[in-house]
Amino acid sequence: MTSNRLLQITEYRFLKVKYESVVDWGVKTDYLRCNPSFNKRPRYDFVIVDSQDGPAFAQLVFVFVCRVNKHDYHLALVQPLEKQARATTRSVDKHLSIYRWHIRARNRCEVIPLERIVRGAVLMHDTKYKGDYFVIDTLDADMFMRMKEM
Repeated sequence: MTSNRLLQITEYRFLKVKYESVVDWGVKTDYLRCNPSFNKRPRYDFVIVDSQDGPAFAQLVFVFVCRVNKHDYHLALVQPLEKQARATTRSVDKHLSIYRWHIRARNRCEVIPLERIVRGAVLMHDTKYKGDYFVIDTLDADMFMRMKEM
């Protein structure tokens, strides 16, 4: 007995995410990259995803469409990030006058549907704590408001 199932995986390195702003309810667009050689340097953007526990940060690893029997599944392989347990999980950085969120990559990846990506996010490596990130919440008013809710 032979199977007629066809499986095709197509990689994508650019993703347009439309989201509704919590500030003015208008539709905004984020342009995200997931590319091992974007201008000769790797670029794997960060996103906010809708998880079971509410909004969470993740880093894009691989974006792809999986076609099975003429049905397309739009998916992303992401590395989830989590808040670190420190003496203060949210402290003010004295030099930059911004909130420091102790966020660290987990040692695993997950495949999620693209519909779970809420919007893009900008995170910066923390030089004081290796592996931790700053969340740049001053990117725009929408990101600022979302961080206040988190």
